[in-house]
This record gives sequence, C-alpha cells and structure tokens, in this order.
Amino acid sequence: MSRLADGIVGGWAVGSIFTIASGMPFSVLSSGNPANTGTFSVVNRPNVTGDPYAFNRTVDQDFKTSVFVNNAPYILGSEGRNINAAARFLQLGLLGEQGVRDS
Repeated sequence: MSRLADGIVGGWAVGSIFTIASGMPFSVLSSGNPANTGTFSVVNRPNVTGDPYAFNRTVDQDFKTSVFVNNAPYILGSEGRNINAAARFLQLGLLGEQGVRDS
C-alpha cells in the first residue's frame, strides 16, 4: 500500500464500545391524586386519546404528549402500565490511530 493510501485508510480499528439498547418501558403519570384514591401508592394515569407513536420520532420529541389527557376527578385514567418505550439506539465506536512523524 502506498504511503498516501496508508495515511488515509490505515490505522483505523473498530472500537470496543458497542451498545444496543431496546428502550426501557415507562408510564406517563397524572400529577396529584385526581382519582381521589386516598393514597399516593395507587398511581394515577391519564386517559389516552390516540397513538403516542403515530409520527416520526425525533430527538426533540419522543412521543406525542397531546394524546395524554388528565383523568377526570374520581375516575382512573385509561392508560395502561408501561405502554411507552424509550427510543432504541445502536452505538458503535470507531477509533483512529494517526501518529505524528518526524521527518
């Protein structure tokens, strides 16, 4: 391999950092105790009026917040437990080794 080609494509290695995450499930919660369950150990979840993932997910917005509406007083919301999931991602490290040569 020529010195120029070796300088451009040589010295690279695939890194040892390789992560695949499937996204942890989570729930959206209503603040306070609108269902008046008498305890904070019973979780108050909002009503779901649509699909929270019916759009292209971005870094700025992972799910539609407009589909979650506070539950009415004395009524439990319709959202199930852990119906949402964090975004999945893949991370791969690429390392470069380029030394400084003294001529």
